Amino acid sequence: MCANLGRVGLAFETSARIEVGKFVEFEFVQAMDEPVRYWLRILFRNEGRYVRIYVDDDGSDMRAPN
Repeated sequence: MCANLGRVGLAFETSARIEVGKFVEFEFVQAMDEPVRYWLRILFRNEGRYVRIYVDDDGSDMRAPN
């Protein structure tokens, strides 16, 4: 379940155990639209809650540099 969605990342809850640092594909599906897929990297885990950032196809961080 998606708990928070932003421009560069999201937070979600799941019963699955995912390692911090792993890259995963995330898919959003709405009833009348085509699914949208993003590649994400797990940044943080607190029990069943995870925080991720969107990444490009090459795995680079999509956040603006500081």
